[in-house]
Amino acid sequence: MHGAAGYEAKLVKNPIVFCAGKAPRLKYIALNGVYVDWVRSLLVNLTTLDLRRLALEVSPTLEHFRDILKACPNLHKLALDGAGPKVEVSKASKLAPVEMPTVRNFVMGDFSLSYALYVLSLISVPNLVCMQLFVFIALTIGVTTSGSYCTMVLQ
Repeated sequence: MHGAAGYEAKLVKNPIVFCAGKAPRLKYIALNGVYVDWVRSLLVNLTTLDLRRLALEVSPTLEHFRDILKACPNLHKLALDGAGPKVEVSKASKLAPVEMPTVRNFVMGDFSLSYALYVLSLISVPNLVCMQLFVFIALTIGVTTSGSYCTMVLQ
């Protein structure tokens, strides 16, 4: 779990290259505790991206996470349940949030509160219809940000 006790990375020597890096018609993906080679897995043109239970050690870098989001211009649902990008605060603070105007449903949970704020600072979903937030733990990971959850996400 990001920022709290729970998920530990099982050392995997060879992470999977999802769909051998070729899945042009794939629209919906749900990965639960799956260690993926984020560089070689081509996750593009998705309508649903659902990531669950990934230890930070095997999570995508901030750059790869942003690249995935940008490569999915028709994304309707983003779910991050104990999974998200690695914490790179100094890089993230210099970047504008990724604009995702097609996202209507956003699910986020099983994070420390500071990690949740970090993730929320990375995205903008101005046309959101359904937002589900759950199980935030008051631990700190050295992330500070200002503003309310909705203000940050709905910009």
